[in-house]
Amino acid sequence: SVSVINDCAQALHYAHTYVKPSGESYPVVHRDVAQKNIMVGWDGQTKLLDFGIAKAANTLSRTKVGTVKGTAGYMSPEQVTGKPVDGRSDVFSLGVVLWEMVTGQRLFAAETELAEMKLILEGKVERPDEVEPVVPTPLADIIMKAVAREPADRWNSAKELSKAISARCPELLFDAEPVTHPRVRQALRRWPCRGCRRGRCGCRRGGTGRAGRRRWRCVATDRISSVPRARSTTPTRTA
Repeated sequence: SVSVINDCAQALHYAHTYVKPSGESYPVVHRDVAQKNIMVGWDGQTKLLDFGIAKAANTLSRTKVGTVKGTAGYMSPEQVTGKPVDGRSDVFSLGVVLWEMVTGQRLFAAETELAEMKLILEGKVERPDEVEPVVPTPLADIIMKAVAREPADRWNSAKELSKAISARCPELLFDAEPVTHPRVRQALRRWPCRGCRRGRCGCRRGGTGRAGRRRWRCVATDRISSVPRARSTTPTRTA
Protein backbone atom coordinates (compact mmCIF):
# COMPACT_ATOMS: atom_id res chain seq x y z
CA SER A 1 0.00 0.00 0.00
CA VAL A 2 2.73 2.44 0.94
CA SER A 3 4.69 1.73 -2.23
CA VAL A 4 1.61 2.35 -4.36
CA ILE A 5 0.99 5.70 -2.70
CA ASN A 6 4.67 6.59 -3.03
CA ASP A 7 4.50 5.95 -6.78
CA CYS A 8 1.31 8.02 -7.07
CA ALA A 9 2.97 10.89 -5.20
CA GLN A 10 5.83 10.92 -7.69
CA ALA A 11 3.36 10.87 -10.59
CA LEU A 12 1.45 13.80 -9.09
CA HIS A 13 4.68 15.71 -8.60
CA TYR A 14 5.40 15.32 -12.30
CA ALA A 15 1.94 16.70 -13.15
CA HIS A 16 2.21 19.54 -10.64
CA THR A 17 5.58 20.63 -12.03
CA TYR A 18 4.90 19.95 -15.70
CA VAL A 19 6.74 22.17 -18.17
CA LYS A 20 5.73 22.58 -21.81
CA PRO A 21 8.30 21.89 -24.55
CA SER A 22 8.47 25.66 -25.01
CA GLY A 23 9.76 25.98 -21.45
CA GLU A 24 6.55 27.47 -20.04
CA SER A 25 5.48 26.16 -16.63
CA TYR A 26 2.10 24.41 -16.88
CA PRO A 27 1.24 22.76 -13.54
CA VAL A 28 -1.73 20.37 -13.66
CA VAL A 29 -3.90 19.46 -10.66
CA HIS A 30 -5.60 16.06 -10.88
CA ARG A 31 -8.61 16.90 -8.64
CA ASP A 32 -9.92 13.30 -8.64
CA VAL A 33 -7.34 11.22 -6.78
CA ALA A 34 -9.25 8.22 -5.43
CA GLN A 35 -8.83 4.47 -5.15
CA LYS A 36 -10.85 3.89 -8.32
CA ASN A 37 -8.25 5.85 -10.30
CA ILE A 38 -5.22 3.93 -9.03
CA MET A 39 -4.30 0.64 -10.69
CA VAL A 40 -1.35 -1.72 -10.41
CA GLY A 41 -0.39 -3.61 -13.55
CA TRP A 42 0.63 -7.24 -13.80
CA ASP A 43 4.25 -6.06 -13.96
CA GLY A 44 3.98 -4.26 -10.62
CA GLN A 45 3.91 -0.75 -12.06
CA THR A 46 1.47 1.73 -10.52
CA LYS A 47 -0.76 3.76 -12.84
CA LEU A 48 -2.59 6.95 -11.90
CA LEU A 49 -5.63 7.19 -14.18
CA ASP A 50 -8.44 9.52 -15.20
CA PHE A 51 -7.12 13.04 -15.63
CA GLY A 52 -10.52 13.84 -17.14
CA ILE A 53 -11.33 16.70 -14.75
CA ALA A 54 -7.74 17.82 -14.27
CA LYS A 55 -7.11 21.51 -14.79
CA ALA A 56 -4.08 23.64 -15.23
CA ALA A 57 -3.40 25.75 -12.20
CA ASN A 58 -3.71 28.97 -14.17
CA THR A 59 -7.20 28.07 -15.43
CA LEU A 60 -8.83 26.74 -12.27
CA SER A 61 -10.62 30.03 -11.64
CA ARG A 62 -12.68 29.50 -14.79
CA THR A 63 -14.63 26.57 -13.32
CA LYS A 64 -18.36 27.28 -13.26
CA VAL A 65 -19.57 28.76 -9.96
CA GLY A 66 -21.54 26.26 -7.86
CA THR A 67 -20.04 23.23 -9.62
CA VAL A 68 -18.05 20.73 -7.56
CA LYS A 69 -16.00 18.19 -9.48
CA GLY A 70 -14.38 15.18 -7.91
CA THR A 71 -15.19 12.02 -5.98
CA ALA A 72 -17.13 12.60 -2.77
CA GLY A 73 -15.18 11.41 0.23
CA TYR A 74 -11.80 12.15 -1.35
CA MET A 75 -12.02 15.85 -2.19
CA SER A 76 -10.03 18.39 -0.22
CA PRO A 77 -11.82 20.99 1.93
CA GLU A 78 -10.92 23.79 -0.47
CA GLN A 79 -12.22 21.70 -3.35
CA VAL A 80 -15.53 21.14 -1.56
CA THR A 81 -15.99 24.82 -0.85
CA GLY A 82 -15.05 25.83 -4.38
CA LYS A 83 -11.89 27.70 -3.47
CA PRO A 84 -8.82 27.77 -5.75
CA VAL A 85 -6.80 24.57 -5.47
CA ASP A 86 -3.20 23.64 -6.10
CA GLY A 87 -1.07 20.52 -5.75
CA ARG A 88 -1.75 20.33 -2.01
CA SER A 89 -5.35 19.43 -2.81
CA ASP A 90 -4.14 16.23 -4.47
CA VAL A 91 -1.88 15.59 -1.47
CA PHE A 92 -4.97 15.64 0.77
CA SER A 93 -6.82 13.19 -1.48
CA LEU A 94 -3.81 10.89 -1.64
CA GLY A 95 -3.58 11.00 2.15
CA VAL A 96 -7.22 9.93 2.40
CA VAL A 97 -6.52 6.98 0.10
CA LEU A 98 -3.51 5.92 2.18
CA TRP A 99 -5.51 6.27 5.42
CA GLU A 100 -8.15 3.91 4.05
CA MET A 101 -5.63 1.44 2.66
CA VAL A 102 -3.81 0.94 5.96
CA THR A 103 -6.95 0.83 8.12
CA GLY A 104 -9.33 -1.00 5.81
CA GLN A 105 -12.08 1.53 6.55
CA ARG A 106 -13.58 4.60 4.92
CA LEU A 107 -12.40 7.90 6.35
CA PHE A 108 -15.36 10.05 5.31
CA ALA A 109 -18.22 7.57 5.03
CA ALA A 110 -21.84 8.72 4.98
CA GLU A 111 -25.15 7.85 3.35
CA THR A 112 -25.10 10.74 0.88
CA GLU A 113 -22.41 12.68 -0.96
CA LEU A 114 -23.50 15.89 0.75
CA ALA A 115 -23.01 14.28 4.15
CA GLU A 116 -19.55 13.09 3.12
CA MET A 117 -18.60 16.62 2.10
CA LYS A 118 -19.80 17.88 5.46
CA LEU A 119 -17.58 15.33 7.19
CA ILE A 120 -14.61 16.54 5.15
CA LEU A 121 -15.20 20.07 6.47
CA GLU A 122 -16.22 19.32 10.04
CA GLY A 123 -15.71 15.64 10.84
CA LYS A 124 -13.05 14.34 13.22
CA VAL A 125 -10.09 12.61 11.62
CA GLU A 126 -8.76 9.84 13.83
CA ARG A 127 -5.17 8.74 13.70
CA PRO A 128 -4.75 5.56 11.65
CA ASP A 129 -2.61 3.93 14.36
CA GLU A 130 -5.50 4.39 16.80
CA VAL A 131 -7.95 2.74 14.40
CA GLU A 132 -5.50 -0.02 13.45
CA PRO A 133 -2.71 -0.50 16.03
CA VAL A 134 -0.43 -2.29 13.54
CA VAL A 135 0.10 0.96 11.61
CA PRO A 136 3.57 2.35 12.45
CA THR A 137 3.63 5.69 14.23
CA PRO A 138 5.88 7.40 11.63
CA LEU A 139 3.46 6.41 8.88
CA ALA A 140 0.52 7.67 10.92
CA ASP A 141 2.26 11.03 11.37
CA ILE A 142 2.81 11.30 7.62
CA ILE A 143 -0.85 10.54 6.92
CA MET A 144 -2.16 13.00 9.49
CA LYS A 145 -0.08 15.79 7.99
CA ALA A 146 -1.33 14.91 4.51
CA VAL A 147 -5.01 15.09 5.54
CA ALA A 148 -4.74 18.35 7.44
CA ARG A 149 -7.67 20.63 6.63
CA GLU A 150 -5.56 23.73 6.16
CA PRO A 151 -3.37 23.56 3.04
CA ALA A 152 -0.57 25.34 4.89
CA ASP A 153 -0.44 22.48 7.43
CA ARG A 154 0.01 19.77 4.79
CA TRP A 155 3.07 18.67 2.86
CA ASN A 156 3.99 21.47 0.51
CA SER A 157 4.15 19.13 -2.48
CA ALA A 158 3.64 15.53 -3.48
CA LYS A 159 7.42 15.26 -3.75
CA GLU A 160 7.78 16.11 -0.08
CA LEU A 161 5.22 13.42 0.76
CA SER A 162 7.20 10.88 -1.26
CA LYS A 163 10.47 11.88 0.40
CA ALA A 164 8.89 11.60 3.86
CA ILE A 165 7.66 8.08 3.11
CA SER A 166 11.05 7.00 1.78
CA ALA A 167 12.93 8.52 4.73
CA ARG A 168 10.68 7.48 7.61
CA CYS A 169 9.20 4.21 6.35
CA PRO A 170 11.80 2.61 4.06
CA GLU A 171 10.99 -0.87 5.36
CA LEU A 172 7.43 -0.56 4.03
CA LEU A 173 8.55 -0.02 0.45
CA PHE A 174 9.20 -2.77 -2.04
CA ASP A 175 11.07 -2.87 -5.31
CA ALA A 176 8.58 -2.65 -8.16
CA GLU A 177 11.02 -4.24 -10.61
CA PRO A 178 9.01 -7.20 -11.94
CA VAL A 179 11.99 -9.30 -13.03
CA THR A 180 15.30 -9.66 -11.21
CA HIS A 181 16.85 -12.99 -12.26
CA PRO A 182 19.07 -12.69 -15.37
CA ARG A 183 17.60 -15.82 -16.96
CA VAL A 184 14.06 -14.54 -16.49
CA ARG A 185 15.01 -11.18 -17.97
CA GLN A 186 16.48 -12.93 -20.99
CA ALA A 187 13.35 -15.06 -21.42
CA LEU A 188 11.09 -12.01 -21.25
CA ARG A 189 12.85 -10.01 -23.91
CA ARG A 190 10.53 -8.35 -26.41
CA TRP A 191 9.25 -10.53 -29.25
CA PRO A 192 6.20 -10.34 -31.56
CA CYS A 193 3.40 -12.71 -30.50
CA ARG A 194 1.20 -14.86 -32.70
CA GLY A 195 -1.66 -12.36 -32.71
CA CYS A 196 0.48 -9.42 -33.77
CA ARG A 197 3.47 -10.63 -35.73
CA ARG A 198 3.83 -7.20 -37.22
CA GLY A 199 4.99 -6.04 -33.78
CA ARG A 200 2.39 -3.32 -33.39
CA CYS A 201 1.78 -3.81 -29.68
CA GLY A 202 5.14 -5.18 -28.59
CA CYS A 203 5.12 -8.49 -26.77
CA ARG A 204 7.35 -10.60 -24.59
CA ARG A 205 8.56 -14.13 -25.08
CA GLY A 206 8.03 -16.30 -22.03
CA GLY A 207 10.15 -19.35 -22.80
CA THR A 208 9.25 -22.77 -24.15
CA GLY A 209 6.71 -25.13 -22.59
CA ARG A 210 5.99 -28.81 -23.11
CA ALA A 211 5.91 -30.42 -26.53
CA GLY A 212 8.04 -27.68 -27.96
CA ARG A 213 5.26 -25.07 -27.62
CA ARG A 214 6.52 -21.54 -27.16
CA ARG A 215 4.60 -19.21 -24.84
CA TRP A 216 4.01 -15.58 -25.74
CA ARG A 217 2.66 -12.82 -23.52
CA CYS A 218 1.01 -9.97 -25.38
CA VAL A 219 1.57 -6.59 -23.74
CA ALA A 220 -1.54 -5.10 -25.36
CA THR A 221 -4.00 -7.79 -24.21
CA ASP A 222 -1.99 -9.29 -21.31
CA ARG A 223 -2.75 -12.77 -22.63
CA ILE A 224 -0.52 -15.78 -23.02
CA SER A 225 -0.72 -17.82 -26.19
CA SER A 226 1.10 -20.99 -27.13
CA VAL A 227 2.57 -21.32 -30.59
CA PRO A 228 3.83 -24.73 -31.73
CA ARG A 229 7.44 -24.69 -32.78
CA ALA A 230 7.92 -24.92 -36.53
CA ARG A 231 8.81 -28.43 -37.63
CA SER A 232 11.69 -29.13 -39.96
CA THR A 233 10.76 -29.93 -43.55
CA THR A 234 14.01 -31.79 -44.20
CA PRO A 235 13.24 -35.48 -44.86
CA THR A 236 14.77 -37.87 -42.43
CA ARG A 237 17.16 -40.48 -43.75
CA THR A 238 16.25 -44.03 -42.91
CA ALA A 239 18.65 -46.87 -42.61
